[in-house]
Amino acid sequence: MSAIRNVVVLGVSSGVMLAGALWADSGKAPSVYGSKCASCHGKDAKGNLSMAKMFKLEPAALNLVDEATMAQTDKELIATVTKGKNKMPVFEGKLSEKEIADLIAYLRGLGGAKPKAKAVEKADGGPGAKLFESKCASCHGKDGKGKEAMAKMFKVEPAALNLIDEPTLAQTDEELIATTTKGKNKMPAFEGKLSSEDLAVLVSYLRELGGGKPKAAGAGDMEAGAKLYDAKCASCHGKDGKGKEAMAKMFKLELAALDVVDEASLSKSDKELFDLTADGINKMPGYKEKLQAEEIDAVIAYIRSLAPVPAKAAPEEEAKPEGGEQAPEGEGTAP
Repeated sequence: MSAIRNVVVLGVSSGVMLAGALWADSGKAPSVYGSKCASCHGKDAKGNLSMAKMFKLEPAALNLVDEATMAQTDKELIATVTKGKNKMPVFEGKLSEKEIADLIAYLRGLGGAKPKAKAVEKADGGPGAKLFESKCASCHGKDGKGKEAMAKMFKVEPAALNLIDEPTLAQTDEELIATTTKGKNKMPAFEGKLSSEDLAVLVSYLRELGGGKPKAAGAGDMEAGAKLYDAKCASCHGKDGKGKEAMAKMFKLELAALDVVDEASLSKSDKELFDLTADGINKMPGYKEKLQAEEIDAVIAYIRSLAPVPAKAAPEEEAKPEGGEQAPEGEGTAP
């Protein structure tokens, strides 16, 4: 899940999350922040543009007073400052525990925010929450909706990092575990890094975040799918799903390339068909911005209904007695 997580980079850097000092307790925090943190994170803790350019980061990656950072617990911020993270240096041995605690208080003062109760609850809410925080949240965000700064850095839409949108939660647990295990696109593989129990716990927590359960296969609305298919698909794939010859010629393709009811197409899982429809393939455009997830499900259900029904074996010819007479009732072949 943590696909891209290399970034909080400086964001948490130097004074990283922690900027300052319990105002009430000490007046040293502002000066500590100024000397240890401001060069990267800026005096207002919103990120220093020139440093962001130098490190090839979005300024948001150096923002210490954004919602995602402010949602972290003091314990998490202390750990980041103490141990460092990515390009952020380690402050263990350079700042005392009190100085780091004061920095955090100062940072919260700059952001005008305190850790959200919900975030604190999740941070201590069990193994799933802790695994998600340590392995996934840096890219996918505490809420699972994707971190904008990371999306910009990897030049992807924020939606690509959203783990609790409908298409993701429509996947089965097995599909989500497979993606996490093997990785996908820029997301690293966690095979050998997380146990099967860890993966199951993570997926369960992800569903808890999204409030969703995997959809039953074939749950699309076939009637709605018929209308959508006619409007969006039939012009190339034909009313019967076997492909339109004129379109095949125009695109210089074999007619079979437009057949969506052949064995190769229908042997794919609903998830595979969903991804092909959403993302597009070869000359076929993607529909993720044009159709809702439930509409794609409906089209898939309708396509499956178009599948040719295997021809029934011809009934054997009834045996007739010699001379052409019909066999008496009860004799001859079974009814």
